[in-house]
Amino acid sequence: MKLRKAHVVIAERDGAHLNTYMDVIEHAGKSWLVPEWIDHKDEKSISPRRMILLETLPHQELLGYGPDFVVHNPVPKYVFDGQVPSQEAGTYVVVESPGIRFPIGPAAQ
Repeated sequence: MKLRKAHVVIAERDGAHLNTYMDVIEHAGKSWLVPEWIDHKDEKSISPRRMILLETLPHQELLGYGPDFVVHNPVPKYVFDGQVPSQEAGTYVVVESPGIRFPIGPAAQ
């Protein structure tokens, strides 16, 4: 598994903004933001708790040092919490518990 990074601004409900970096994975030929991982220690693997489709968000792929992507507009925190209102479902594509696992540790090498 190749992890990439994206710079994302998360918009809080109170109007505050949080600048952060988030993991990006490729799955089914598309890039996905992964805000949170589930650690399966007994199986030496991790899986996304949820994934957000990157291609529906205005973003740019960067070359060189730093993050691999930058998302241009702030993304509401509720998207990363998996609570997208139905009227925004086309803008924010979220997949809960996608059922994919990635090995960690020596087996992943």
